[in-house]
Amino acid sequence: MAAKKQVLSVRSDAAETRRRLMQVGLELFAKQGIDKVSVAALNKAAGASNNSAIHYHFGGIDGLIDAILEEWENRAVQSYVELSADLAESGDASLRDEVRCLVAAYAEMLST
Repeated sequence: MAAKKQVLSVRSDAAETRRRLMQVGLELFAKQGIDKVSVAALNKAAGASNNSAIHYHFGGIDGLIDAILEEWENRAVQSYVELSADLAESGDASLRDEVRCLVAAYAEMLST
């Protein structure tokens, strides 16, 4: 039983490290530009105890960027689905209304 708890703890620690790396990556990329941020700077800013955390979790900076973009894309899609479902319930949605939902979803994503 103790081994099972240890495995769950390691998994949650890994998930937390991955989340922190993504958050710090987003912040540093926004402030400094993608080309100016080093793996060492990302690991340090995220408080990663392992200097190869970026490589372990993402395979490198490109993988981190892909993961960040995928997360934001998923948020936008989820927002669009919710807005579109509300629109569908109204019963008389036009193409213009659908496009408004799509634009609103991405605008919401960009404003956060």
